[in-house]
Amino acid sequence: MSGILSIGGGGDTGFYSFPLEQSIRFNDGDNPRFTRTPSSTSNRQKFVWSGWIKRGDLGSGQGIFGTATGAATEFFIMQFTSSDTIFIQGASTPSSSLVENVRLGTSQVFRDVGAWYHIVLAVDTTQATASNRLKLYVNGDSITDFSSGNNTYPTTQNFNTPINNTSFPLAVGAIDTGTLDPFDGYMAEVNFVDGLSFFSDTSGTANTSFNINSFGETKNGIWIPKQYTGSYGTNGFRLTFEDDTTVEGFNTVLYNGTGATKSVGGVGFEPDLVWLKARDGTTNHQLFDSVRGVNKSLVSNGNGAEDTSSTNKLTSFDSDGFSLGSHATPNTSDKDYVAWCWQAGGAPTADNSAGAGATPTAGSVKIDGSNLGSALAGTIPATRLSANTTYGFSIVTYTANNGSHGTVGHGLSSAPELYINKNRSSGSSNWVVSYTFVDGTHDRLRLNLTSIADASSLALPTSTVFTSPMNNGDDAVTYCFHSVDGYSKIGSYTGTGSSGLSVTGLGFKPAWLMVKSATTSEGWQIIDNTREAASDEKQELLFANLSNIETTMSGNVEFTNDGFDLNTAIGNFNTLNATYIYMAFADTRDYAFWTDQSGNNNDFQHTNVEHTDIVPDTPTNNFATLNFLDKGNNVSLSNGNLVTDLVADDAVLSTIHFEIDGDESWYAEMLCQTTPNNNSALGIVISNNSDRLDDSGGASNTYWYFANGKKRSTGSETSYGATWTTGDIIGIAVSGGAVTFYKNNASQGQAFTGLTGSFSIAIGEFNGNGPALRINYGQDSSFGGLKIPQGNADANGNGDFFYAPPSNHLALCTDNLPNPGINPNAGESPDDYFNTVLYIGNQSVRTITGVGFQPDWIWAKRRSGTAESHILVDSVRGATITNKANSLNANGTNVNGITGFDADGFDLGTSTEPNTNSATYVAWNWKAGGTAVSNTDGTITSSVSASTESGFSIVGYTGTGSNATVGHGLTAAPDFVWIKNRDASTNQYIYTTPGGTGKQLSFEDNGSGSSPGFASTSNKMTAVPSSTVLNLATSAAVNGSGNDMLAYCFHNVEGYSKVGTYEGNASADGAFVYTGFRPAWILLKRVDATAPWTIFDNKRDVDNVVEHILFNTSAVELAPYDRMDFVSNGFKLRDTGSGVNNADTILYLAFAEQPFKYANAR
Repeated sequence: MSGILSIGGGGDTGFYSFPLEQSIRFNDGDNPRFTRTPSSTSNRQKFVWSGWIKRGDLGSGQGIFGTATGAATEFFIMQFTSSDTIFIQGASTPSSSLVENVRLGTSQVFRDVGAWYHIVLAVDTTQATASNRLKLYVNGDSITDFSSGNNTYPTTQNFNTPINNTSFPLAVGAIDTGTLDPFDGYMAEVNFVDGLSFFSDTSGTANTSFNINSFGETKNGIWIPKQYTGSYGTNGFRLTFEDDTTVEGFNTVLYNGTGATKSVGGVGFEPDLVWLKARDGTTNHQLFDSVRGVNKSLVSNGNGAEDTSSTNKLTSFDSDGFSLGSHATPNTSDKDYVAWCWQAGGAPTADNSAGAGATPTAGSVKIDGSNLGSALAGTIPATRLSANTTYGFSIVTYTANNGSHGTVGHGLSSAPELYINKNRSSGSSNWVVSYTFVDGTHDRLRLNLTSIADASSLALPTSTVFTSPMNNGDDAVTYCFHSVDGYSKIGSYTGTGSSGLSVTGLGFKPAWLMVKSATTSEGWQIIDNTREAASDEKQELLFANLSNIETTMSGNVEFTNDGFDLNTAIGNFNTLNATYIYMAFADTRDYAFWTDQSGNNNDFQHTNVEHTDIVPDTPTNNFATLNFLDKGNNVSLSNGNLVTDLVADDAVLSTIHFEIDGDESWYAEMLCQTTPNNNSALGIVISNNSDRLDDSGGASNTYWYFANGKKRSTGSETSYGATWTTGDIIGIAVSGGAVTFYKNNASQGQAFTGLTGSFSIAIGEFNGNGPALRINYGQDSSFGGLKIPQGNADANGNGDFFYAPPSNHLALCTDNLPNPGINPNAGESPDDYFNTVLYIGNQSVRTITGVGFQPDWIWAKRRSGTAESHILVDSVRGATITNKANSLNANGTNVNGITGFDADGFDLGTSTEPNTNSATYVAWNWKAGGTAVSNTDGTITSSVSASTESGFSIVGYTGTGSNATVGHGLTAAPDFVWIKNRDASTNQYIYTTPGGTGKQLSFEDNGSGSSPGFASTSNKMTAVPSSTVLNLATSAAVNGSGNDMLAYCFHNVEGYSKVGTYEGNASADGAFVYTGFRPAWILLKRVDATAPWTIFDNKRDVDNVVEHILFNTSAVELAPYDRMDFVSNGFKLRDTGSGVNNADTILYLAFAEQPFKYANAR
């Protein structure tokens, strides 16, 4: 993972039967991708691709998977478009012009960055019906609505796609192997099934054993991952993006240079020898080891002395890899590197000052991680030594004799068959490679040269010593190797000059192979299974004796289970009668993030994706990121929405908000990547507040810690803590309404106290162009490889932090969120309490079903044709007593309208309201408590049907005309109360927490004149509601003397319902409103200007954009307008005004489809 431990827990295992542990992060600016060319052609007509995706950047073309590198007119791709739709295009017959077989583009958009999508593409071109030849699913739902001009299903039955063709590399996270349309965001649990179909025959009969439910399942209204357990077919694969963290002995890693300090992870151990080379740059090979120490480099392709002049090459050996400085040789920006790493016995900590035959100085000799407490053999004492006897590798430094060759102890338990020696002091001394043949002869080669071997006059190595090839008194280093069964092999073979030579007897499949001819002038060629992971046939060569870029050989070397086959007749590997020596190492990884876990071993090449891109952010434990939907116009995001570049005064919030005075405590940390301004800031911002993105930095309800050491809140700036700059890590801890900041783990003291409400951890810049700031909400303690990962988890075992969070503080991830009030993990679903149904009237007695429960309140509205009133009925008054919500009128009776409440819906009679023949209708349904019960909590006895679980009650009472209280039956004070006098012509009065007792709204009124929106009132409520009663004043609208009254009461319920306000911005990139759930229904009202009430729901618009709108009038539905997106954690306005996004305050009442803790992206 990005840290040194696999942490995160995968999420709530009580809810998820298949918790996912990690994902891979793609940054489109790096052009990341995974690619693989099939080794054999398989089924090109039937395949299924399944993957979980969390989006980062929006508004650009981004490949999901495909192949597009063959002829210009032969390709198959699936991608997000610049309009954020999903687009699938394919052509299968090369020709001089494009002839498409398939072109499908969704009408719906996918721009929810707060949670995960599950995307499945099922192709079967053998189907007789064109629309069955390609099926697209998102979160388990079949997508069938495609835009005009992009609605062509595969046109030809039985056509062969380019997929599963050896001529066409397959890409994941891109659409080809080049630079076209890379993906930005995260992917998890990618499966590809070759040769199977969701149909059991060509006539469209559904396959009951292989279908969408093979990859996911619905649990309490949530689509969740399910492990695929079927067959994969020849070219099938499964990418879990997981790295083995228990590697031993040897490993290869790839990385991309940045030109800045960088941590390279994924080695699986702390290496003692790192040999690295730029693959696409003419640069020297660099060898670093823990015995000589960091920043001391040797060059294998030269004879120069050890370079100690730089302090910013390899700067440390780390527990899972190594760190680099900014030096160009090992870390040129945008260059691709390979690093081969070996594990010896650990880094010595002292030089040996003891003589030959004496016990070495403590700490100077490390054998298998421990200090040697006895004498080493040899006539020359080792200065430092590190040995791994298990894996047959040691590193020895010593000072050679002057005038004679001496022996040096190597610390291994067997005689080295190959040792590589380099003079560290001399600027013109070749590398010496001493090699022992099976027959006991002993030759020498030069690692930096192509020259042939010469017979060595030195004594053969023994199980305790080797003979130094130097006798000039200089300092030297020697790398010693002997074969270990099942792990390493040092051997030789004779070239045949013909393709097909098999070298066997290794006892394992190689992961790394170095070969050199001892009898002909050829180079030292190196191949490995990491630079070429997708096939056992290797062609990409690096030469230890050359600074050249990676080259492609003619033919290939194929790694086999017992050695390697030379499928080439050329030199360097297979010259006729030439004697070759080789050194090979096995792969001790059980798996890597680019390897296929299906059992097929269809591994992938990974380009510009590294170990540090593995994060614990998954569909089953979704971590916060910076919110692409909740940022200022001057904010640029990258690296999975974890890095912000603020090009002018602005701020960006996170995707997870929290109650600052709640039971939970929260922690995050931020790395300052580049030089900050004085007013670069980390802080918290109240949710949905008009000033949350204000560029003043002193807006209300914002609390900042600036780089100049000051703090600021609501316009007030004071001295606070230390200044911070490039390389500093700033922590923020929130607990019990207090905020404390940290600089490099040192507390700066409490900055703010006594805070209440919903907040977000945010980043801001309030003084011109800002620095690159990288947030860590718990997914990456390496900060994208810029720091050495530390792997500190939170109090629940979640997350990957650089510094340990303060006691009981938690990472911002969904596993740590409080349980929602309507809890899917307890078998509940929001649609147990609220649901929307659509129907078409027929003016006949009938029953409407599909509600899922027996409703207590039904609100029905005609959508099409001529105008009809809003009809409200409830179980307290009885189904036939109606309130027309758009009217002042007293309640009426309609015995042929809605006539009854049923277990799964309601009954309709023959009345046109709400059952006009052929008219379309929507009915919104709420569940309260069923049959009303008497409530004596207030001075007026009420009849109440209440659901304390969902925070909704229906209250019937008789008014007194005098100040009074009436019990509402809930356990918390209502935040939204709708009251109507049933017997008189009065306003449809609405009380809200944001408006308080002194402001009123009326549903039938848009607001006008001098009292728009929140009209002043003094005779509706004497005080805000309490947890038991409504405090009524004397107005007939709420307390008419002797009149029958009715009240609908709602209070906020975590993850289910929310009453609040937000500030519009009059922009098509509208306000983002955090609710803590994926909405099912939203009611909006602009409150400081004249504007209608507007209603949206998830059944009239099952996907984004949400564009069908109903007003508080009798008018029918208005569409289409790009009004908003419903997203996993709230809603995003997409309209410039129209009462939903004017630059004013807007009230909302919202109910959930899914709580954010478990929500899918929409």
